[in-house]
Amino acid sequence: TVKYLLKPPYDTNCFDYLESWKKNGGKGPLSQSDCIQLCKISMHRLNGSSCLPVNIWFPINYKRCPENKCGYGNDEILVETCSGKKDEDKSELPDLRKCEIACKPGCWQVLYEITKQEAPQVEVHKS
Repeated sequence: TVKYLLKPPYDTNCFDYLESWKKNGGKGPLSQSDCIQLCKISMHRLNGSSCLPVNIWFPINYKRCPENKCGYGNDEILVETCSGKKDEDKSELPDLRKCEIACKPGCWQVLYEITKQEAPQVEVHKS
């Protein structure tokens, strides 16, 4: 299914990622999800982290943090442990939830619906 939303000033408040991607010469996010991941990458890099946690799945050639350096909890913990900031420096940690607010839904979305149908098991009796 392809879903089309209306651009501002309509209530959908969507963003045309494809149009933006074309204007930027084929660079940049193509969806809200890509936008969120790229935003998180930027926040980690700006915060001084030398590696990215494994929960950032965007395909990028940055070094991934080892398990013992970056936990697998929420994003706030990941930024804290990846950046090496101490508890007293928490006010300097970025709030990664801002990425979800800043990245608007795409005006053009492809949605996939999958239906799994299972056949009943037939018992075979050997005589």
